[in-house]
Amino acid sequence: MVGRSSAPPAFARWLLLRALKGRTRSAILGDLDQEFAQFVLPQRGAHAARMWYWRQALGSMSACLREPAELDVEPAERVSMRSALMQSPTGLGADFRSAARFCLRNPLVALTVIASLAVGIGASTAAFTVVNAVYLKGCPLPTRNVSCRSGRAEAAPSPIPSISPHAMFRDSPPSSLAVGRWR
Repeated sequence: MVGRSSAPPAFARWLLLRALKGRTRSAILGDLDQEFAQFVLPQRGAHAARMWYWRQALGSMSACLREPAELDVEPAERVSMRSALMQSPTGLGADFRSAARFCLRNPLVALTVIASLAVGIGASTAAFTVVNAVYLKGCPLPTRNVSCRSGRAEAAPSPIPSISPHAMFRDSPPSSLAVGRWR
């Protein structure tokens, strides 16, 4: 019969039994018990071996809680994210296959959808380009707050003081305005 000092701590073993599941539990318990009896106990003594077992048990439980086993699968058998998404019957690969089948069965509808998307994306890009150039980047005039009405320019009051526009244009790299003057 194994004495109390030469056996692994019963409470640590009980915690491992309750915290781990399936093949992970049998693998960790088997390895810990074997290493405890064959190597650690003879080399370190009973008290140090029992402390080692506690440290290994707590470390194993925390590692398994941080990264739980997926459906009782060993870590070497884990499925990669790519294969889970592309080969699963409900994953992204199934969506691509379904879309390809739809396009082959109904080519006119597929062409209409693709053309509609292309026109919509193009129109959105064009609208943003205009808004960006006119409203967001500002007017490339010497006085920024100029409003044009009835053919003559009137300076609008500026609530925010700014740096000299001449210095800003002088120090900036050539833009499309310089290209226009070059012709």
